[in-house]
Amino acid sequence: MKNLFLLRHGKSLWNNASVSDFERTLNHRGIKDADNLGKYLARTNTVIDLILCSPATRTRQTLEEINSYLEPPPEIRFEDSLYGAHPESVLSLIANVPTEITSLLVIGHNPWIAELSYSLSPDGEIREQIEFGFPTCSLFRAELNSADWNLEQAVVVDVSFITPKQLKSL
Repeated sequence: MKNLFLLRHGKSLWNNASVSDFERTLNHRGIKDADNLGKYLARTNTVIDLILCSPATRTRQTLEEINSYLEPPPEIRFEDSLYGAHPESVLSLIANVPTEITSLLVIGHNPWIAELSYSLSPDGEIREQIEFGFPTCSLFRAELNSADWNLEQAVVVDVSFITPKQLKSL
């Protein structure tokens, strides 16, 4: 069994035209939401073996907020290809993750986060929720019955989707 987590970065600032999209930082809400998600991961004893993270500033900041809550500390790799990615390239990146990794977190951007999460979701409430929107700092999880990380051949056993709004009520 494998656990794949897909995390969209926290809410970022849009009020500075002199800052490139790549360099945009998290706003106050983005920092708070990422911190709350980190606390949730700790509270649910979620173990992550490897994190693949886009090198954009807002994804790095999201990672910083949640990483302090993860035990044991996971291996972290910054992957340039996750910035401006397409679902197919992310599938390829994930397929190359070593088989001994059982729990993988990928931190990135829309639209590929929503598209990939949607494609892994069976029909039902979670798929409809993702189709309606994938808010910033939302986390999708797919439990896979697979010996490797080839998602095109993996059988999805279970999925979950949690948004910052849902975390506030937990």
